[in-house]
Amino acid sequence: IKSLRRGQMHGLLTRAIMAAGAAIAPKKGKVPKSTDETVYRCQSLHHSLLRAKEFVHGADMDGVDRVLWEACCQLCEAIIVVIHGSDGGDKSDDTLASREKAAASIIDSTMQLVQSARTSAGCSPYTGARICQLLPDRVVPLFVLLETVAGLFSRFGWGKRKRNTKAASGALADLALSFRDLLSEMLCAMSQYRSFGGGHNTVGVGLESLIETGASLCVVEEDSIRRALKEVISSRELTGERVDPFVMQMRESLNTFEEQ
Repeated sequence: IKSLRRGQMHGLLTRAIMAAGAAIAPKKGKVPKSTDETVYRCQSLHHSLLRAKEFVHGADMDGVDRVLWEACCQLCEAIIVVIHGSDGGDKSDDTLASREKAAASIIDSTMQLVQSARTSAGCSPYTGARICQLLPDRVVPLFVLLETVAGLFSRFGWGKRKRNTKAASGALADLALSFRDLLSEMLCAMSQYRSFGGGHNTVGVGLESLIETGASLCVVEEDSIRRALKEVISSRELTGERVDPFVMQMRESLNTFEEQ
């Protein structure tokens, strides 16, 4: 099931990037004319989006996993709205302003999902293993989609520097900064994970306590316990090299949404 979900997400990412890459910038404040390529790519993304939503309907997913999946789906919806406009309704009302308004509404809803993920994590704190699972499955895809939307918004004149004058740009900046805070919380959780739940000054005391407890049971020799704990410590320390740099790089990139 997890492999199928990863396949669905990979399909969304591929189609979202291709759709955004084919987008035509507006000229003289008018909605760009659709081409066969933009229509085809938006339809392909839309169909993939429907399959992705159907695939996870009723699926056994925890709170953070589900809301981040939904957040990714909503960013795909924003891409479609900006490039192709909203489905249905009078096309004569399809203007840049209406597309911006619709996109801003979707982004606002996506930010609520990210904040919901932060709340869920607060109720059930992250473990190191959980973060290592979320990073490739949800966090990186969400970051890629957010950057893709940012590039698309910039092409339509709603770049990062216009966060105070353009609704879509402001909404995306709020989403990016909320997502940045989520990443900061994950980094903090990883630090606690490597310190066995305590601060850096309490690690040695905590491990000695574990060793004494295990040795007192007279089941395993103290040297064996020390060797096992050494392997656990080494394994957890490796996460600092394999996980933290990715999260820190994403966080630094999201900081640019705060710059004026």
